[in-house]
This record gives sequence, C-alpha cells and structure tokens, in this order.
Amino acid sequence: MTFDEKLEELFQDVLRARDTYEAWWTLKSDKVRPTYVGTMNHYLGYFRIAIHSHFVAMIMALCRLYDTHKEALSIPRLVVSLQSEPGISKSIMQNVKESVAAVESSILKIKLLRDKVFGHRDRSHTYERAFEEAGLTGNEVENLIDKTLQIINALLKARNKGTYEFEHYTELDLLKLLRDLSSAQGRST
Repeated sequence: MTFDEKLEELFQDVLRARDTYEAWWTLKSDKVRPTYVGTMNHYLGYFRIAIHSHFVAMIMALCRLYDTHKEALSIPRLVVSLQSEPGISKSIMQNVKESVAAVESSILKIKLLRDKVFGHRDRSHTYERAFEEAGLTGNEVENLIDKTLQIINALLKARNKGTYEFEHYTELDLLKLLRDLSSAQGRST
C-alpha cells in the first residue's frame, strides 16, 4: 500500500469517527433530546442501542486511528514512515508529531474505554468505573476528531491532495429522521 493510499484510508477512518460522533452527540445533546425524547422513547428499543452503537463505533474508529501496534495502519505508524517519504518536509513532520503528542491524553482516555469495556471486558471495571476513570467528555472527543482531521489535512496538503472540512450530513439527516418520526407519531395517535 502506498503512502497516499494509507493516507486516504486514514482520512476515511476520521470521517467514520466524525459521523458516528455526530450521530451519538445529536441523540444525547441537550439541544436535541428534549425536543424528541417522546419520539425516542416511543422507539426506545432502537434508540437505546443506536446511541450505544454509535458511541462504541466512534471509540473503535478513534482507537484504530491511533493504534501503535507495528502492523497497524494508523497515524502513529504513518508518522514513523514520514522520514522516508519524499515531499514531506521536516517542519511538517515536526508539526504532525507535535499534533499527535498534543492529543495523547485524549487518546489514552479513548483506549481506556476500549480496553476496559468495549474491545475487551475487564471484569474488575464496571461501565461506570471505566467512564469515571477515563473522564472523557463529548467536547474532548469532538476536539480529538477535529485535531485528527487537521493532522490528516497537513499530510494531504503536503502531498498536494487538497484539504477537507467535515460536512454535517449525519447530524442533518438524523434531525430530519427525528422530525419525520415525530410527525408520523403525532399523526398515528
């Protein structure tokens, strides 16, 4: 796999992380939930597992992006290969390394959740204990995802591949779905 192909794969992973974050956060947010809580409760079997599934998928996508295993396709492993990659200046390499180091505390929190409750199940940790120990916030996850896109964009730009911004189709489509369900529920009662 070429460097550019690896970079494209990682870009797709950060998009997946952002989409699952948007779905999870939209369903949990204080801006959306009060408006649609009745509809969500009406379809509780679905929404309960959807919220959980989006969160777990987000955690797993972020862990993949920062996996340090030597066989992993990840940002840290890509950083290791930067030195032998033509067209990547030392200043870009340094900026990418500093950017990865700047998100290390958030990555450790994400990995703790994966290791204790989602990817593996540590019998000595309850969900509550793992979440309390991690101390991860929704805003911190959003910041990590945004910083990850900045890292990918710096490398894409260095390769003359352009840069990207997140489009918020997941949030917009989910809000439309909730409005439609709410409207349909109102007509059926």
